[in-house]
Amino acid sequence: MDIEPGVASAPSPAGRDVGAQSVRAFLEALASGAPSPGGGSAAAVAGALAAAIVAMSSRVTADRDPAAADLAEAATAADHLRRRLTALAGADADAYEALLAARRLPVTVRAAAAQAALRRATDVPIDLVAAARDTLAMCERVVRRVRASTLSDLQVANAIAVAALEAGAITAQTNLRDSTDREFAGAVRREVDQRVAEGRVLAQRVADAIADRVGSAE
Repeated sequence: MDIEPGVASAPSPAGRDVGAQSVRAFLEALASGAPSPGGGSAAAVAGALAAAIVAMSSRVTADRDPAAADLAEAATAADHLRRRLTALAGADADAYEALLAARRLPVTVRAAAAQAALRRATDVPIDLVAAARDTLAMCERVVRRVRASTLSDLQVANAIAVAALEAGAITAQTNLRDSTDREFAGAVRREVDQRVAEGRVLAQRVADAIADRVGSAE
């Protein structure tokens, strides 16, 4: 998905390059009757949008304020997150299709193949939750330094990143319903719960910082 002209997106780890699609093409694929892309891919794209806004807010500030030139580094870090999340959108779609294919295999190999595919399909939203949490950390990193004119943009990024965080957790938890590996399922739930809790704390800090800055300017 080309959400920032002139910036190359990283290809999906599993081969599908969502970053090469137009917004229209991705949305049409999402709205179609095909099983993928689905909610996990949409969540990853939402996270990528949030990271793009963080990069924009940082660049606007760095370009106009010599004292904040170091925010260009924050913008670059946010670019990496954007590419990471865009890649996860493709990886999620590919992982789900691989799971469907495994479930159509002969009975003699179906169970083992499906569980292996399910693990991969769960790994992707785990990575999504972590990346969304990292995006919220980027919001906190820059919130007290970006120009006041971009605070509303950063507020939007914060909200979208929280949505990506929660949606990634939903996708991971849904996949675990079919897992026969209780140890794996338990470890995933603990990791996801921890990342979500961390993300919520970060999001609140960002919201509080924005409120402080807006209030002090009135």
